[in-house]
Amino acid sequence: MGVVIPGPQNDPSWSDNVQAANHMIEEFGSRVKFSPPRLTKTQQRLIEQGLGGPTVAHPRRGPHLALSYGPSTGNGQKAPQMMRQDPKNRPIMEEVHKSCVFQRFARFMSCAFLGWAPSLFMYYTRTITTLLEKHQDLHLPFEKCVFTAFTINFGPRTVCYPHHDIKNLAFGWCAITALGDYDWKLGGHFVIWELKLVIEFPPGSTILIPSAMVCHSNTSIGADEKRYSFSMFTAGGLFRWVEHDFSPEKVYQQTCTRAQAVLEGRERWQSGLALFSNLAQLRENREVNDATKS
Repeated sequence: MGVVIPGPQNDPSWSDNVQAANHMIEEFGSRVKFSPPRLTKTQQRLIEQGLGGPTVAHPRRGPHLALSYGPSTGNGQKAPQMMRQDPKNRPIMEEVHKSCVFQRFARFMSCAFLGWAPSLFMYYTRTITTLLEKHQDLHLPFEKCVFTAFTINFGPRTVCYPHHDIKNLAFGWCAITALGDYDWKLGGHFVIWELKLVIEFPPGSTILIPSAMVCHSNTSIGADEKRYSFSMFTAGGLFRWVEHDFSPEKVYQQTCTRAQAVLEGRERWQSGLALFSNLAQLRENREVNDATKS
């Protein structure tokens, strides 16, 4: 289902990397331009009546500020394209894209993905390789990292509401690295609602979960504390685009009957679950790798 990793073991430079990321996010946060959330007429009316509250007045993940970078689908796009950026924010996101600090996070998150879900990782690799061969105008945000996009939550007190990342691959994994300066024994815990788990989540640690499938959130932190996060993911629409022979969902649906679509969905779900690894399989993979090295 998922895994929590504290970061590279016995490596004091990891803490330095976390502190460098904290400083960069704090500095970037003072420069980025954030547009107010787009509200429906109903949401606007509720706010005017004093009934909206933060879940209406702010993005559904929480009241913190966030920016994303990487290839995307949907929102009326005829084909995948790089996420649009405000001209004032583009240089900042490019700095993150080129930063060795965030490059190190990205590679660690990708390696953790490979280590704990190798079959799912290879499915990502095959799909994204095919996507990039077809669309050479797209590029991954970081080298040697299988995820196609990242989000930085600028906080300064990032505490997510309970939510699902509905645009991610349903059976795919999202990697989240906690950053900031807070007492992780008292707050900033990672909550997985369906499993009734409340997990200590220190700065510098990473969690990988099927974020589209499980509802997750954070517990609050102290009023004077700071918490940021760096997450990596791949939109489910990119997988559908490749598997539907580079056609939009609506166009593809016109080529099959309803019964065929239902059957395909059921088979896709079963094949997706089959990509998860159990502990016995992971142990066997480890033994094979150790034998190969020796």
